[in-house]
Amino acid sequence: AFQLLDRDDEGNGRYTVTLASEARAYLASLGHSSPVRIPSNMYIWATMNSADQGVLPLDSAFKRRWTMEYVGLNDGEEAVRDWEIKFPFLTNPIKWNTFRRTVNSHLEQQGVAEDRLLGPFFMTPRELARKGDFESKILQYLRDDVLRHAPNRLFSGSPSIGGLMDAYRRGDNIFVPEIKFDEN
Repeated sequence: AFQLLDRDDEGNGRYTVTLASEARAYLASLGHSSPVRIPSNMYIWATMNSADQGVLPLDSAFKRRWTMEYVGLNDGEEAVRDWEIKFPFLTNPIKWNTFRRTVNSHLEQQGVAEDRLLGPFFMTPRELARKGDFESKILQYLRDDVLRHAPNRLFSGSPSIGGLMDAYRRGDNIFVPEIKFDEN
């Protein structure tokens, strides 16, 4: 089945597809009598983050039929340069890029892989402004997915997600002392 993705030099599918008789009859009624193959103007766009749970490594026979492009962790961050996030333990809001770069740098020093770090578009401006979204999206992700077995590498205090959220809601600085956010 992977072979159906193979293309010739003009971008057309190299192999034909055998359709059910009803589909062949329908296409014939539209004037299509030749064998069916992927046309050169058909594209399949996809993205993948290998850190997402449930994503299994792709078979090499499948991968070699795609054109891959690496998108760097900070690509596009200029588009979010004015986004801000407010914390109860800081006097002033800080830039979203400042927050995520500070956390990412600390996580990298802890040996966390790049595909687990926070990219510019992990949150939307609306989510950054809405009360509760930081806890339910970022804290939960960092605590349960990135640092499940060692939350104390980033967070101080209670290692449970409930304890972490309670401390945040009280206005406590939940991050380890090594993390310093420069306020605007």
